[in-house]
Amino acid sequence: MVFDSNIFKGVFIPIVTAFNKHDQLDELLTKHLCDYFSEYPVSGYYVGGSTGECFVQTIEERATYLEMVARNNKDRKTLIAHIGSTALEESFYLGRIAKDFGYDAISAVPPFYYDYSKKEIFNFYEEITKTIDLPFFIYNIPSTTNIDFNITDLEYLLQIDNIVGLKHTTTDFFIVERIKNSFPNCIIYNGPDQMFLAGLSMGCDGGIGSTYNIMPSDFCNIYSEFQKGNYISSKNYQSKVNNVIRILLEMNFYGAIKYLLKRNGIDCGRTRKPFSDLSPEQTNKLDILFNELI
Repeated sequence: MVFDSNIFKGVFIPIVTAFNKHDQLDELLTKHLCDYFSEYPVSGYYVGGSTGECFVQTIEERATYLEMVARNNKDRKTLIAHIGSTALEESFYLGRIAKDFGYDAISAVPPFYYDYSKKEIFNFYEEITKTIDLPFFIYNIPSTTNIDFNITDLEYLLQIDNIVGLKHTTTDFFIVERIKNSFPNCIIYNGPDQMFLAGLSMGCDGGIGSTYNIMPSDFCNIYSEFQKGNYISSKNYQSKVNNVIRILLEMNFYGAIKYLLKRNGIDCGRTRKPFSDLSPEQTNKLDILFNELI
């Protein structure tokens, strides 16, 4: 597939989903979120993924949020829609929504829960790429799908027309280096926030990570300093964000991100059940953290 690889490089925020106090999608809150991030030098948004709580939403809600973000982005940033589902027809549906609303690319986790063979998973991706004519990014996140793509798997997938890269949310950076060696034009996003710099050093073209929502400047600085060859400076920014990540990992991770966004004036509501609410002790810890960040 011929595509402009430059628009897919850099820092992509996997934006949270904005719920109001009635636990419903909210257009105005989504507008505030898009306006807020538009002020930062991020390259784009990854919409409807893990950070967006996609699998605690109905398929209609997921489609609606793709539409909301597209409307409120107003072509300011590159958009990648996550359309992963255990039902192929749902992925088709979300993919068509993404196409209709001007998304630049789509992405999907492999179908999980049932013990699918690799061949069945490959067929799943092939069906999507034949049906939705957009650049496609594999979402490799074995910690949640229990599906771990090896080098041979990825080499096969990257030869499928329309598959242009992957979101690599695992710490096996040997795979990144080997894939970039074989497919130099492939776009690879680093997934683990705490190892963004490590991913860049092994060939990643950018990153997509949950905590980019609350520290967009720091992650942009990791990327820009690395591009300039200022590795010590880049490492210092990585250490700074890792001090925050360490605390967030002690609690409802996505809930903590939404709490810190609210403290910063960007209210996106709470995480949905069955995610737990933050305890008073946890919010107190986050208040202290927030005061250190500003």
